[in-house]
Amino acid sequence: MHRVLSAFSLLVALAPPTLQAQRPELPFFQSIAWAPDGSALVFCAVLETWDDGFRLYRIDLDGRNLRLIETGGQRHLYPAWSPDGQLIAFGGRVAGATNVLVTSPNGGSARALTSAPEGGGAPSWSPNGDRIAFHSNWEGEYQVYVMNADGSRVRRVTREAGNNLNPQWSPTGDAILYYSDRQGGGAHDTLYVVDQDGTNERKLTGGVFPTWAADGNTILFTDAADGLSHLFAVYADGRNRRLIAENIVYAIQSPDGGRIAAISVETPASGPRRYGVQLMQTDGSGRHTIFPTP
Repeated sequence: MHRVLSAFSLLVALAPPTLQAQRPELPFFQSIAWAPDGSALVFCAVLETWDDGFRLYRIDLDGRNLRLIETGGQRHLYPAWSPDGQLIAFGGRVAGATNVLVTSPNGGSARALTSAPEGGGAPSWSPNGDRIAFHSNWEGEYQVYVMNADGSRVRRVTREAGNNLNPQWSPTGDAILYYSDRQGGGAHDTLYVVDQDGTNERKLTGGVFPTWAADGNTILFTDAADGLSHLFAVYADGRNRRLIAENIVYAIQSPDGGRIAAISVETPASGPRRYGVQLMQTDGSGRHTIFPTP
């Protein structure tokens, strides 16, 4: 199931969905991010109808005060809150092209930082907020790029063939984490870390959608086991892969390192799969759903 979800998420991120049968039941959640002060979450989801596509929502940690971050557009994916809390970057589709955009956490007109037929998506801020890493297929396959926070001085980071996706800047600012299908995709998606200048690439372990723990020493990611998607952790050098929580498709640790926010999926014996926003301790304990209200 995880590989289906992974492929579906990429499809909706990069091109209009073509097969209605591939669309999961609603509500469907795609990714999630913390406010830099740890007081709130932003996530992208389709809550009511696929006609509106993915939208950005902000929610308090107790599951209250849900509000749409209105930008005047649709198809918002992979939100990332700036370190100073002033902006949210995301991949958005405008006039048929996917680009990196920024908007206020309270909503308002979004500003494009990239401008190309496939200008980019899945942004990640550097720790000091002066640069953004993102992926784009400007040159045929998806590669990782870095630009200044105003969209200037774009440079390519990854060079290996294959689709290199979902970059995540390390808390120390010296490395970028991503995953790649270069070894064949599907069950062979693999996590890599590369220095921010594109040198010293290291292969870690199999998985997708990696994010850094707050201390920079641990990486969270999801991977398939028994046909389901689960949350794992591994040290930043690739050692000690371990299971954290079952039935998770995306997760990220809080800025203070105390909790994990996650997109969960439950597969009942009958009926459609159910997706939600959950919080848990870093060891997977204390897990509970904050939205939709159980």
